[in-house]
Amino acid sequence: KTVLNTGVNTIRWAEYSVSAGVMLWVVCSLSGILEIRSLVAIALLNAALQYVGYLIEKAKSEGQSVTDLLKIGFALHATIWVQIITSFFTVLSISDQVPSAVYTIIFVLFGLFTSFGVVSTLWACGKIKSYETVENVYTTLSLTSKSFLTWMVYFGVLRAENRSD
Repeated sequence: KTVLNTGVNTIRWAEYSVSAGVMLWVVCSLSGILEIRSLVAIALLNAALQYVGYLIEKAKSEGQSVTDLLKIGFALHATIWVQIITSFFTVLSISDQVPSAVYTIIFVLFGLFTSFGVVSTLWACGKIKSYETVENVYTTLSLTSKSFLTWMVYFGVLRAENRSD
């Protein structure tokens, strides 16, 4: 059976555990979360969130209810992003030297990361009928998120280097 036939993509969820964890590490660092314990905790929360995403797909493919899993996923997602946004605004209240790229990175990635949950919810609730559509949207969101973060960090660093000259 193929992934599209089973409705569960184990490899994607494993990859997201790693790649989203790395991305969140960068976003956390940019938002002012620099303590290793907090960074590790957020990476572990992300891994748990990805596991819940996998469980949602598995339960949905087996015709089971996913309502409780969606609530757990929302709670994990909110826990991660409340930490990031709170830290960002704390840093902002202390320093006026936050590069404009950081604002963009944090809030655009928050929107993109949230979009994964929206797609998962729409699919789980039957608003998106085709698992192939879900796979395509997840792939597009994943590539967009990773590309955006890479380019914004690159241009932010490049801009900072040019200002110091």
